[in-house]
Amino acid sequence: MTILNFIENNPDLVTLIVGAITGLVYKRGKGVKLDDLWETLLQVGRQAFPVLMRDAKLYDDTHVREVITKTIWAGLTRLGVDKGNPTVSKLIDEAVEHIHGELAAMVLKYHLSQLEKPLQGAADALKKLPEDKAIEATP
Repeated sequence: MTILNFIENNPDLVTLIVGAITGLVYKRGKGVKLDDLWETLLQVGRQAFPVLMRDAKLYDDTHVREVITKTIWAGLTRLGVDKGNPTVSKLIDEAVEHIHGELAAMVLKYHLSQLEKPLQGAADALKKLPEDKAIEATP
């Protein structure tokens, strides 16, 4: 009975607590949906990687962004997302930049791995050279 007495004596406080908990649950559920959309955008956009890696215009940033954007829109169209939503468009622009950065990191890692092989061979060749003898200075 003490809970009922508390509710009866403090209806505004009870309304505030219930409203805060409901708002927290609602916002948390909404945040999960935005996170899910972001992850979906990233996964759909990454599907452009194999196409871009074979493309001769891999180093043209504008072309790469266009291909990633088209890939994302094609995936979202299959999922039934509305193209007229400006919030989704802004989120897609952010996802394209993020995916473009991931692709650039992959390309850089590939080029560095290709550079590592000749450098390692040169380092091994330098190790095989005879040691230099010190030159004695005459006063």
